[in-house]
Amino acid sequence: MVKNLRELLEEGSLLKKHFRWKLALCQHPMYLLIDEDRGVPTVGERIPPWGAPNAAEYVKRIKRNMDALKKYPDLILNYQFSGVEMEAMARDFPDVVKQMKKFYEKGLLDFVGGTFSQPHFQILSSESNWRQFEYGLNVFKKLFGKKIKVYARQETGLHQQMPQILKKFGYEFMVAPPFPWVLEFHDGSIELTASSQGADIIPNNDFLYAVALDGTELPFYIAVFASSEYLKKEMQKDLYSKRSSIWIYFPDLIEIDQKTYDKFSRVFEFCRLEQALRERFT
Repeated sequence: MVKNLRELLEEGSLLKKHFRWKLALCQHPMYLLIDEDRGVPTVGERIPPWGAPNAAEYVKRIKRNMDALKKYPDLILNYQFSGVEMEAMARDFPDVVKQMKKFYEKGLLDFVGGTFSQPHFQILSSESNWRQFEYGLNVFKKLFGKKIKVYARQETGLHQQMPQILKKFGYEFMVAPPFPWVLEFHDGSIELTASSQGADIIPNNDFLYAVALDGTELPFYIAVFASSEYLKKEMQKDLYSKRSSIWIYFPDLIEIDQKTYDKFSRVFEFCRLEQALRERFT
């Protein structure tokens, strides 16, 4: 039986083909606080169901993420683990890190960020900024053979010297965070489309160059963050939508159950953020 337009829209197959959107599902772990905090009162990250009371319980969620990669062949996950979190997991849960490495080598799992902890760089000294990358990147190189080249993170971590530091460590891309940030134009411009729902950049204007105080430049991706309301708005814009763009979902590490998988897979193609940015930029 031939499906009608409404049925195709509801199941998402037509939307996926028409918009060609990619989704970088970037998991933001809370392992560091859960593993190390023992203060009073208990931090929210150690309270279920959002968090977990201890590292052993939280690692079970990571294991279920690995199970989801086995269950859904087209699923791809990106992680913003810090170096110190990966060191702790390699020490206490080596089987999990070994499994993560296997999925990384298969291209189903990738890493972004690359810092040693999860710092708010704008309040740290220049030496602390430098050592965050010096120590953090070495951990991923040692455990996974991975050279992280995408500076993407959930929380704030931008300042005017960041492009210079990142370039020194071999980064290729910066990504706008979902937390608040400020953009100041020094040269050139971008075009916007606007309505009562706000303003957005027009198609193919989603890359800028972030410029450091010394003039160092690094490609800066103005991310589209996945949400149900924003998704509806983009669908309504149709041809004016950011077609072929990379959407980013940056939750505190979530379960990938059937409902979550179906919600995203019906509209998006899962992707590794680094690979998708490189393809989009070139």
